[in-house]
Amino acid sequence: MAKVSVMGAGSWGLGLAILLNNNGHDVKVWSVFPEEIKVLDKERENKKCLPGVHIPEKIEMTADTEYAVNGADVIVLAVASPYTRSTAKLFAPFVKEGQYVVNVGKGIEESTLMTLCQVVEEEIPAATVAVLSGPSHAEEVGRLIPTTCVIGTHKRKDAEYLQNIFMSDVFRVYISPDMLGICIGGALKNVIALAAGIADGLGYGDNTKAALITRGIAEISRLGTAMGANPSTFSGLSGIGDLIVTCASMHSRNRRAGILIGQGKTMVSPMHNLMIISSIANRGVMMQPYFVEKVQTRSGDVVSTTTPKQKSVVCTPSEADTIGEFCRAVVTEGTGYAFTYTSYTVAGKTGTAQFDNSDRVHSWFIGYAPYENPQISFCVILEGGYTGVPGAQQVTKALLDAFFDEY
Repeated sequence: MAKVSVMGAGSWGLGLAILLNNNGHDVKVWSVFPEEIKVLDKERENKKCLPGVHIPEKIEMTADTEYAVNGADVIVLAVASPYTRSTAKLFAPFVKEGQYVVNVGKGIEESTLMTLCQVVEEEIPAATVAVLSGPSHAEEVGRLIPTTCVIGTHKRKDAEYLQNIFMSDVFRVYISPDMLGICIGGALKNVIALAAGIADGLGYGDNTKAALITRGIAEISRLGTAMGANPSTFSGLSGIGDLIVTCASMHSRNRRAGILIGQGKTMVSPMHNLMIISSIANRGVMMQPYFVEKVQTRSGDVVSTTTPKQKSVVCTPSEADTIGEFCRAVVTEGTGYAFTYTSYTVAGKTGTAQFDNSDRVHSWFIGYAPYENPQISFCVILEGGYTGVPGAQQVTKALLDAFFDEY
């Protein structure tokens, strides 16, 4: 029996925790959110991620990072790829020399283009890092449906040890020394799955999807080989195997997202666009949006107020100024002509988006005013009209005329 700590209480982390518990190991599940741990410990079910799957009482829940890591033979890192580095950095001080850290996330770090295993190795140099990947939907692993995966490590003895930890009657594990290839296959298949979903959303058939999968794995293999991976890895579980299951299953979030895109649904909300254009008005600073400025009683006593908070910095002030100049030119020289003769100055961007096979479009206009000293940002979308560029502008003009008392 081994002591295993699963860092992450999402669907994949819990699915593996249940598998490892059934294998007879002493399992802890950690989350950075104490409230989440309290709910899981009480209800023994993640109703959002794994509804209907019971979490055995023997699995211990904790939000104590040091307690989760200390004494663990194997640490399973099961967080979403954007949080791999921050989570690894969080528990790195408690990792002992040679302690196993198995990354089960899939992705490429956006800012560095490093694989997730490379990120973990950089943040936790004391650890013996491994990767577990393959065609493995958490929803099925949690229900103990037969699944196969591959473990990748630098040394064979480490792979064989971890193979025995995870192997069961319903979870078969192969081993490989090609950690790079496993990580690349697990990350890049999501791009092809998105395309496969778009094809489904457009109503294309099996021929199209087969072409996407076949040419997709060829492209992944060529790129992976150029990066130094073993070409044969992409013919295995973490290559074509993971690609097939991700392109074919409705468990796949990437395929579902692709279907929505193919059906004309936008993946960018008006609020998202508003936050982006507000960042330009704020010279690169993105603010956290809020809806309630203050709460007060009938007599006028203020109960609470909301303090504006910075969310992130998306670009430098000079970059924001350059984009702002372009947006101003849209109004003075381009398609934003509705604001040519207003007393207030506007910087903005028009847009139209065709959303089906007809001539209908979504008409967009985003921007801010006044251009020289912004007081208000806006994002207006006129859905399903035939008016194109002018439509959203006319609605925006009416709003800004009221805001600036221009009648």
